[in-house]
Amino acid sequence: MDINQKQKERLEQQFAFIREIDKEKFIGRQTYLTDGERKENDAEHAWHMAIMTVLLAEYSNEPIDVLKTVTMLLIHDLVEIDAGDTYAYDEEAKKTQRERELKGAERIFGMLPSDQGEKLRALWDEFEAGETPEARFAHTMDNIQPTMLNDASKGKAWATRGVHLSQILGRNKNFWIPVYAKVQEKMPQLQDVSLDEFYKEVNHVRNSFIRTEADELTYCFHIILRYEIEKAIFRDHVKVEELPALWNQKMQEYLQITPADDAEGILQDMHWSDGSFGYFPSYLLGSIYDGMYLDRLEEELGSVDALLAEGRISEITKWLNEKIHQYGSTRSPKEVIRYVCGKEVSAEPLIRYFKEKYTKVYNLG
Repeated sequence: MDINQKQKERLEQQFAFIREIDKEKFIGRQTYLTDGERKENDAEHAWHMAIMTVLLAEYSNEPIDVLKTVTMLLIHDLVEIDAGDTYAYDEEAKKTQRERELKGAERIFGMLPSDQGEKLRALWDEFEAGETPEARFAHTMDNIQPTMLNDASKGKAWATRGVHLSQILGRNKNFWIPVYAKVQEKMPQLQDVSLDEFYKEVNHVRNSFIRTEADELTYCFHIILRYEIEKAIFRDHVKVEELPALWNQKMQEYLQITPADDAEGILQDMHWSDGSFGYFPSYLLGSIYDGMYLDRLEEELGSVDALLAEGRISEITKWLNEKIHQYGSTRSPKEVIRYVCGKEVSAEPLIRYFKEKYTKVYNLG
């Protein structure tokens, strides 16, 4: 084989690889862009980290080869063309993640001429091991980038996971005791509304059609309904044309109301239209986590009612920062729960919170 033929074959392999990795643009991630309008894809994630490395390498606490680190970041998610993006909160998918990604690495890097394929595969393996200065810096960029975007989008990716603990605290009557008089000054329409009346209205439970307008209690049923619809689609193979009726049936079962049309019913969310199936349960998980955090916070700091009534919110914020926020996405939800609460995930604290709170709100006891 002459030199020209070898070069031709090499070039063909290289362009086949280049065309193949264009598919990375179609691998969606769960992090929203800075405007909060849509989620980023793997290619955008890789590009962003590469630029960050060029700019932030000067802050590395050990010398790194910038070009090597940039290359590592540009290629490390290519395996997701085959393996798919494994969401940090998807514990089931994480069980098979390594096997899927190894198969992806074998195929994708195997498309290149052997010298280049072996070089990129070695860099990918180095990133996975996380032991060299370059790999450690790359992992840091991989953690900082989504955290930065979540901050820029006002926590949209985190907020969609469910009710924040801050929302639970904000619905606590004691939260308003130190500030309600000031709120009334700023909002004259509340001057004739007592704190008790205000508190009961903020915590009024009513059945509603739209998930995002639901109160904290009935919101749980909105999520359960969607989870059951998803099971009906993928497990029971219910036909698309049958889904609106199934939705209405479950709305009646859980909330005793029936939507007037699909806009008020099954078509109200954007999630299924962009392929985000299996995502809704994470919203309710967020509330379950908050119930557990609330329990633990009271064990360590004392009565939350007392803290709020005395205006000591900064102590709660400090506890959250030290226990949870500072770690960003470097720990999985299960790891955070074990670290903070010392136990496995349980809905019992949230259920107890609802029972105790609404028994008092509605004088049911």
